[in-house]
Formats: sequence, C-alpha cells, structure tokens
Amino acid sequence: MPVVLIVDDEPDIRESVQRWLSSAGMSTGFACDGMDCLAQAAKLCPDLIVMDVLMPRMNGITAIRELRNNDKFATTPILVLSASLADENEAYIAGANQVLAKPYQGRQLIQVVQQLLLDETRLSDGKAIST
Repeated sequence: MPVVLIVDDEPDIRESVQRWLSSAGMSTGFACDGMDCLAQAAKLCPDLIVMDVLMPRMNGITAIRELRNNDKFATTPILVLSASLADENEAYIAGANQVLAKPYQGRQLIQVVQQLLLDETRLSDGKAIST
C-alpha cells in the first residue's frame, strides 16, 4: 500500500485529500507546514508527497528544495496543489513533479497521484517512461 504524505496548513484540505486517497487504497500521513513535512517525511519515508505552497513557518517551495537536497527524498514524487500560476512555475523550478490547479476534482487528484506512483515504480524498476 503506497504511503502519501499530505502537507497543508488547512485541516479541512488535509482531511479531504486523505479521504480521496484512502478511498483509492493509499495510506496517508499529515504535516501542517514545510518544517513539519521534513520531520514527517523522515519518519514515514513516503512514496509520494502532496504539498500546498502557502503555509506558515516554511512554505511548500522551500520544503521542496530541502527535500530535493536530501538524497533520501531527491526522487520522491511531489505533487503541488496550487491556485496560483506563479506558484506553479516556482514549484516546478524547485523540483515538483506535477502541479494540480485548485480547485480540482477528487478523481483528478487520484489519477495524478496514481500516475506519479506508477512512473516512480517504473523508474525504480529501471524501465524507461515514455511521455
């Protein structure tokens, strides 16, 4: 069962994402900001991280950079949820694999997460991914 770390400062969003991912057979963990994300990632070793951008203490962009600078998480897929085009560009530059624009449908979220997990599995199996 894949483990997904959900990082968002809004409890309602964390719970909503958790419900959708759990319904698709995924296990989830939570973090309320970028600092908490780094600590929870070290504990959970997630297969994928779903990240908000605007959060207190450490924003999502900084957290992505920190994760990418850590060998343990350098290739962990990161999905950013954002309503801002500027945040989208920054997220990709920081190292996000995918950005899902807010608002989104739960089915969209599940599809993107499943595809990122599939891509990561193919990469770790040493198989090429055609895009």
